[in-house]
Amino acid sequence: MISAQNHPQRLNGNKLLIVFLSIFCLLSQIKEACSQNTSYTKDTLHLAVLMPFCSKEILADELSPKSALGNACRSYFEGLTIGLDSMSKNGIHIITHVFDTKNDTLYFKQLLKKNEVLNANLIIGPVVAVGQQIMKKFSDEAHIYHVSPLLTLTKSKIEDPYLICMNPDLESYADIYLKQCYQSGQTDINLVVFSGKGKNDKIIANRLNKIKSEYPSFSIQCLDIDKNIHYKNYYQLNKTNLVWIDSENEFQVNSTLKILADTTQFIDIQVIGTKKWLDYNANNYPLWKKLDVTLLSPYFLETTGKLTTQFIELFKEIYNREPDEYAVAGYDQAILLIDALAKNNGKFRVDQNKKNEALVGSEYLIGSKPHNKGYQNNYLNQCKFNEEFMWINAAKTTK
Repeated sequence: MISAQNHPQRLNGNKLLIVFLSIFCLLSQIKEACSQNTSYTKDTLHLAVLMPFCSKEILADELSPKSALGNACRSYFEGLTIGLDSMSKNGIHIITHVFDTKNDTLYFKQLLKKNEVLNANLIIGPVVAVGQQIMKKFSDEAHIYHVSPLLTLTKSKIEDPYLICMNPDLESYADIYLKQCYQSGQTDINLVVFSGKGKNDKIIANRLNKIKSEYPSFSIQCLDIDKNIHYKNYYQLNKTNLVWIDSENEFQVNSTLKILADTTQFIDIQVIGTKKWLDYNANNYPLWKKLDVTLLSPYFLETTGKLTTQFIELFKEIYNREPDEYAVAGYDQAILLIDALAKNNGKFRVDQNKKNEALVGSEYLIGSKPHNKGYQNNYLNQCKFNEEFMWINAAKTTK
């Protein structure tokens, strides 16, 4: 059951009978995929969703400054709803209370006093960093785990032992990637990091300098991107050469890629970048493939899977559009989190939170944050082109 307060309504599609049959068919298959060797509690689970849907503002003005945030939350909730429906069909009793925080700090504080929130088994939200900072005091008193569903924390240091970030903190990218490299058997690595001039472009380099002693077989150097022409002084022919371009500036990134692509000086270089590169105006994808460009991202959708295809078709039937990454995250997190709660009598056990095979998008590996209190997803997708120019997640081979 869903109890909603000021949240966006579903879009109504045509062919309601077809939609109902599609939902029933998909949820039956999801139930079969999720229920193997699973024993769930019969107690009712209470879920509180506190997200800035900003419904009134968006209805009044589609170009409102709050539109991007509100629409992302709406899309997440649509995917979440499908996931919750599938879990309820699996015999789990769920009552969901949904609140629009309006991206208003004072209003959000009042919502935290509601019984539906104070008695929840798990809270999904808030979304923005200031909301997570407010939750710290709430956590000290209520001791309820709460999920940051969409946000990637950058410079915010939130020491909250009840916070679960579904997207890894930006600072953790260094820890996660080096660990994935080490676990894949790469021990003789020459890593050079070029940091840009953006407000967040030093975070990765600073973290790598702190943890590089943990990987004595790795050679790690951090330089300003303005010195990219001097890369030849750091390239080592007998090593696995990785270049991490920690910049969001399109000109700086493309200029560095051209230098690295000079085969008269370098061969077999692997380049690491960020998902934001996909938003650039002009990307030379053959050059990306030549340099084995890998984009680290908490999001990846494997569209060839049967269950994923069915989810996309179902979402389109219900909401009249393709699901975006927020909708996929909502669905996957509903499956993962409700499954974890139901297996442990309504209590969230981080140490027993395992990936469910019925997820349609990214994978999750929930564990302690490596640099401060709280928990997060310690898994990053390594998105790249394979030999057939297909977009793949190379991290699947490093687990």
